[in-house]
Amino acid sequence: DKRYKKLFSHPVFMQELLEHFVHEDFIKELDFSSLERLDKSFITDQFKEKESDLIYKIKYNNKDVYIYLLLEFQSTVDKYMALRMLRYICEFYEYLIQTKVKKLPPVFPVLLYNGEPVWTAEKNIKDLIEKSIPAKYIPDFSFYPVLENEISKDALLEVKKAISAIFYIENSSPK
Repeated sequence: DKRYKKLFSHPVFMQELLEHFVHEDFIKELDFSSLERLDKSFITDQFKEKESDLIYKIKYNNKDVYIYLLLEFQSTVDKYMALRMLRYICEFYEYLIQTKVKKLPPVFPVLLYNGEPVWTAEKNIKDLIEKSIPAKYIPDFSFYPVLENEISKDALLEVKKAISAIFYIENSSPK
């Protein structure tokens, strides 16, 4: 949805999303005054037309970290979302390698899902892979889901931010 992409292109909405809907301790220590949206022209042509995603750079403990936000508005749950998300992170790393980084930075992957069906897909790629070889050879990668349709209206009313009002309206309107 182009409106959501435009909305989350503004750092204030990204900050509200992270502070109020991502429940990870390290979020409290992010330096939101350093929050900067990046150009994502490195995304392959294959994904440009069908994906809505944003990348932000932010300071955490005086080091750059990246937040990869994938906006997912499909009418069905993508069973292989963990693989898709990992692919996008790898493409971002390929882009960074071309810029001659010394070491790859951490990327925090966040999925914002506002589809109607309840999210049922695995959040870690290792849960999509047969366990027929030693576990240390199975990739272990998770993304953080913000599932709009699972946030209660009471919780949204408590937040009292523009982002929660938008989620409230979305959850109240027929899809």
